[in-house]
Amino acid sequence: MSPRRALFVDYYSFVGGGQQNLLSVFSALDRRRWAPMLALPKEGAFAAAARALGVPVFIAPMGKARWRLPWQAWPAMRRLRALMRQQQVDLVHSNDYPSHKLAVVAAHGLGLPAVYHQQIAVTQKPGSTTGRLMAHHIRKADLVLPVSRNSYDALRGLGVAEAKLTLLYNNADTQALGRVKPLTAARRKAAGLPPGRPLILAAGMRRPHKGFDVLLKGLAGYCAGLPAAGRRPFTALLGDEANAEPAHEARLKALEAAPALAGNYLRLGAQRPLAPWLKACDLFVSSSRWEGSPLVVLEAMASGRAILATRQGAGEVLEHGRTGWLVDSEDPGALGAALTRLMADAPLRRRLGAAARKEAVARFSLKAYVQDLMGIYDGLLAGRA
Repeated sequence: MSPRRALFVDYYSFVGGGQQNLLSVFSALDRRRWAPMLALPKEGAFAAAARALGVPVFIAPMGKARWRLPWQAWPAMRRLRALMRQQQVDLVHSNDYPSHKLAVVAAHGLGLPAVYHQQIAVTQKPGSTTGRLMAHHIRKADLVLPVSRNSYDALRGLGVAEAKLTLLYNNADTQALGRVKPLTAARRKAAGLPPGRPLILAAGMRRPHKGFDVLLKGLAGYCAGLPAAGRRPFTALLGDEANAEPAHEARLKALEAAPALAGNYLRLGAQRPLAPWLKACDLFVSSSRWEGSPLVVLEAMASGRAILATRQGAGEVLEHGRTGWLVDSEDPGALGAALTRLMADAPLRRRLGAAARKEAVARFSLKAYVQDLMGIYDGLLAGRA
């Protein structure tokens, strides 16, 4: 029996958390059951990474992400519909909201089931213009996959029927991450990391919701209290500037100039693969204002790292004091105090890291995630039949 053909649609050409999650699905999908294809509006790092995994990539311009006018939306939708027809697609999976608004109309025009993946936290308020628009588009999907309970409840609050919602947390390749070796001394030196100093790591796109401004404030307070000599911890922020906002970027660069950070902090671009960096760090920090189920936190868990995170960003996947250490977002003082506590207590960090690894294997493995996803697809097609 030939595999079913699934067309994944994404609006973004860079590799963020949602795109990385989809790449992991491509790597683990049973190609005997499902043959993946990817539609993107333009070439970029995401297209190259998908092709490297043997996934056919089709470029279909999609116009603006927000407030598309009809004469912009309809040609984009028709391009997607023509692609679906040409490739004899069996199911469509939209990986983000901008692409979903086009793909769901194209899919239903051909009688195809459409899945929408709500990768990020829902911040729209019920009754607001953006909330009503979002609910209108999302309700067209046959099935919606929120990646957190918070998003699940928020979508219900917007008016999406519970019968259409299936909670599906993000994943980490726990088996592969368990085998990864940390950065070598040579690679640490080449990256500019000083030898012999404990490493605090943060990573992600330099977007406002990641809370890197709060991190930098808390980090400056923490570093100001470090001794002038000795094995002072060193912090590296792997901050991808793709899709950055100029005003926010300027704010981050101003905060990075704090005197207390001099000699204790380094910003680098995105590092791929990230796993050796995770394995090399003594503490991973996620300062997000909000998230779905953050992929990088799950990867840090699977790498056995101690994690300091915000309740608003990772409270659903970490348990304070057992699998991680949680503070409130928008509180640089609390974050700085937590850094002081955790970096002074290596046995605590080891306990948190070991428990996080165990939790990731039990709850967030890539193998189980992909099996669940294929089961969802099979169920949708069985229902259509």
